[in-house]
Amino acid sequence: MVEDDMTNENRPGGYKFDLDVQLETTIDNYEQDREQFWQEANEPELAVARVAFTQAETIADALLNSADTLLPHDELPDVKSELGADRTTFLHDVTTYKTAVLQAYNKHGLSPPPSEMYHLEMAGRPEEGPLKLVWERLCIKLAWDGVGSIRDGALRILKLWGLLLDIQPGEGTLSFLQRVGRCFIWGFDPECIILCRGVLDAAFRDAVSDDVCMTIYPNRKPEDRDFGLANRIVAAYKSNLIDKPTKIMAFAIKTRGDKAVHYDPLATKDVAATIRDTLIVLRRLDGGDSP
Repeated sequence: MVEDDMTNENRPGGYKFDLDVQLETTIDNYEQDREQFWQEANEPELAVARVAFTQAETIADALLNSADTLLPHDELPDVKSELGADRTTFLHDVTTYKTAVLQAYNKHGLSPPPSEMYHLEMAGRPEEGPLKLVWERLCIKLAWDGVGSIRDGALRILKLWGLLLDIQPGEGTLSFLQRVGRCFIWGFDPECIILCRGVLDAAFRDAVSDDVCMTIYPNRKPEDRDFGLANRIVAAYKSNLIDKPTKIMAFAIKTRGDKAVHYDPLATKDVAATIRDTLIVLRRLDGGDSP
């Protein structure tokens, strides 16, 4: 196939350019058109709206900063302000509408068809006013972030491909994969590491009972029998449920998870390797052969 044949004349861009590039072009065009429209809003009725646009941009930026830090920004209006009240009403109306539609289907034991689900998604947007302008800016920011996540996510899926073929996960690890996969693909690295540690915690609690732990720690008082992950890893090793390399690997995952909670960058240095190690430990804990 030659490059000139990759473009449908009825769809500029078509298949000639990669999807992520076309998405970036679309976002950029939308953002420029939006900016140009409000810059050229010279009519008296639009001049007032232009002031609202500028204020909405400031509020949207403040909201984005606050969302990143979970701390209120100075420019963020109070929820009791006019815009805050609009937000509350909008969210209430959207939730009420979606709940009513879903309940109507559930009442008859049905699930909404894809067309109805799409309609519900489209309904979740402000129709007019300053809140819509804020919503537009939030969408632009998330769209730019999303394109980058798409590129990186595709690469991460390719990494998972090789990892899964190497490990050949069994039935006992499938629920783990379903939970951790999306975190990894979309770049939630600290969350992914924390999840790996949490999965190990649950797996060792299931595999190593309190009675087994008491045989390893016989001097524990009854009130001190809330054995943690470290205790259960040691108990599993001394009870011959896992070998020494698996014990070392399990402790390394625990340490990374503990550090990830405190935003230690070293904890997320190689997320794929942590997932791989977690899969190995889970298999060995279940009695599977070492890869």
